Amino acid sequence: MAKKIVNAALLDEINKAAGRDADKLTISFDDAVDTFINYGNSKGLSEFTVWSYAKELKCLRGFLVDADFDLSDIRNLNVDIIEAFVTNLIDAKYARTTINVRLRTAK
Repeated sequence: MAKKIVNAALLDEINKAAGRDADKLTISFDDAVDTFINYGNSKGLSEFTVWSYAKELKCLRGFLVDADFDLSDIRNLNVDIIEAFVTNLIDAKYARTTINVRLRTAK
């Protein structure tokens, strides 16, 4: 069975068909991280967990900036970029557990 991937263009079509304004749905990487961290705090996650999420997402952000990724619309993240992120971590000789934590947090 082929894996189904929803890219930004397909998501725009889905939202348009549902009567949603796609421009209002655009969120930057930084805003998405802030929303995620605030959500974690509001759900009562431990300070360490929230700190860990923020730290791992900062690592992903650094990779994206170095790769000249446009952070203005998180919907532009795709499988190729995430695979490049993982490859970068592997090449930098990070432990599998570290890579898995960073990938899990990015999801």
